[in-house]
Amino acid sequence: MDEATLPRAQQTTRGASDAQIKGRSSLTPMNPVKRVGRPANTSKETSAVLKLFEGGDWQYGYEICKSTGFHAGTVYPMLQRLERDGILVGEWQTPVGDGRPPRKVYQLAS
Repeated sequence: MDEATLPRAQQTTRGASDAQIKGRSSLTPMNPVKRVGRPANTSKETSAVLKLFEGGDWQYGYEICKSTGFHAGTVYPMLQRLERDGILVGEWQTPVGDGRPPRKVYQLAS
């Protein structure tokens, strides 16, 4: 069988030193592709949500959904990502009245 027809993991590496070969895993590509993602926070949805925080007030997810008209499936993952990235600070608020569960409120990080 010709080497060109072998699966990539079984092909020999000609001209490579033993140290170079030992460091490679069969699952790691020989020429890794650099992934280029979108710049952070450039979507129109993210911009609209961040504008709500300009006054410095604490906001919660349902309030943001009502203000922007975005669905919860858009808003809540966005809030989690913005908090993880350090753009927002989240804090759990204790219930004020009976029957209301605690809710997480967010504010721009200082």
